[in-house]
Amino acid sequence: WPSTTDNDNAIKNPSISFEDKTLQTAKVEPAPYDINRPFKISGGFAGVYKLNVNGQHMAVRCYTQFPHGVDNQRILNQFISDNKLKFMINCSLQNMLIENSTSLMTGRYPIMVCPWIKGKTLDEFIGKKDNLDRNIFMSNKQNILKIANNFALVVNKMEELKIAHGDLQPANIMIENDLSIKLIDYDGVFIPAFRGQKSEEIGLAQFQHPQREKQKPFDETMDRFSSICIYLSLLVIADDPKIWVDLHDDKDLIFKKEDFGWKRNTNNELVFDPVILTTETWKRVNKTNDKTIQNLISEFRKCCGENNLKSIPSLREILRRCQITLQP
Repeated sequence: WPSTTDNDNAIKNPSISFEDKTLQTAKVEPAPYDINRPFKISGGFAGVYKLNVNGQHMAVRCYTQFPHGVDNQRILNQFISDNKLKFMINCSLQNMLIENSTSLMTGRYPIMVCPWIKGKTLDEFIGKKDNLDRNIFMSNKQNILKIANNFALVVNKMEELKIAHGDLQPANIMIENDLSIKLIDYDGVFIPAFRGQKSEEIGLAQFQHPQREKQKPFDETMDRFSSICIYLSLLVIADDPKIWVDLHDDKDLIFKKEDFGWKRNTNNELVFDPVILTTETWKRVNKTNDKTIQNLISEFRKCCGENNLKSIPSLREILRRCQITLQP
C-alpha cells in the first residue's frame, strides 16, 4: 500500500491522480499552518483530505492499509444507500494513481470520496476545557442532553439493523447544526453481510472494554460498551460541567481506560479488580445527586466487570432498566 507521503504527493496533483473528471478539477485545501502541505486528518489506516470541487467541499479518504477490502466497501456503500441511513455517509469508491512512490508502490489504489460533513466533532461541540465559560456551557446543557438523546437513537437503530460502527469515540461522532448525529470513519464497521469475517479494529481504549483487544468481537454487539460509556459521560457532563474541565483529557470524554477496573496479574493476564472502580473519575462521578445518572452508573459498573463482551446489554436495554424514555 502507498505510504502517507505517497498519498500526500498524489493528492496535490488531482488532474493526474484522479480518474473522475470532476475531481480532476478540484482544488486541494492547504494545511492551516503550511500552505505547501495538504489539509489532512490522519487515522490508523488512512488520511482524509479536503478538496474544493466547484465550490463544494469533498472528503477524500486515502489508505495506507485497506481494512475491509474493495468488495466489502462496495457492499457497505450499498447497505447505507438501501437503508437510507441518515447518520452515515454514502461514499463512492474510486481509484487514485500513485506515481514516483517513496515506497515503490506505484499504480492505482482505492480511495473513498464523499461530501465533507459540516459540523463539529463531539468533543469540539462541548468546548475546550481551558477556556470554557460556565455560563455559556450551562446554556448548552439542553443541547448536550439533546445530543445524548440523538446519539442513543442512532445506537438503537444500529442495533435494530444488526450493525455496529466498531470505533465509537468523540472524533468519529459529528454534530451538525441541528444537533443531529453523523458517524464517520467506517474502517471497523460491521453489517450482516460481513458475519463470519474478522477485524483487527479494537477501537479507542478510552471507550472500549479492556477485553476487546483479546476477544475481538466482530458483530452487532461490539458497540455496546462504548455506547453506554458515551451516553453516561454526556449526562454526567451536562449535570456537572466542572467534571469536563477537571477530567477531560485529549481523546476521552471523562473516563480513562484505567477506570474500567482491569489490570494484569503476575501471569500478564487481564483480571477484573473492583477496587479499581474507586479512581478519581469514579469518585467525582459518584457525587451526582441525579437519580437517573446514579442508576446509569450502577449499570455501567456492571458492564465494566463483565468478562464476556457478548453478555453486555444493549444501550436500549440499559435505558429500559433505568426507565429513560428517548424523544424521537
